[in-house]
Amino acid sequence: MVEPCKTITGTITLVRKEEDGDYHIDMALDPPYAGLVNEKNISEQHGDLVVEIVPADEPGCTPGPAPRPATGTYDYGICTGANIPRPKVGQHVMVTGPYVVDTAHGWMEIHPVWALSLVED
Repeated sequence: MVEPCKTITGTITLVRKEEDGDYHIDMALDPPYAGLVNEKNISEQHGDLVVEIVPADEPGCTPGPAPRPATGTYDYGICTGANIPRPKVGQHVMVTGPYVVDTAHGWMEIHPVWALSLVED
């Protein structure tokens, strides 16, 4: 954990569903936030910051139960009903969540996303 709550803006360059149920989203940061990426973001994420929406916050989840059964060592959590929308490539968005180092990969992330909204240009 680098900062418990951070709000940033940028443009979505990639959206893909991961095996663990998270949506991995690459975001080209607006100039005021460009310093939030590290060398791993530059070498492995095309210079983008990674933001991730977790299963418990995805649209269609009924608040309270688990979004799907736990498998292996992965606990999908309890559905929050937050309905965080999945952005589309090219959208300019504002994202809020914990700013962290993904210790498995070494790059910087907002994970999990607590809020995501379109930015009016």
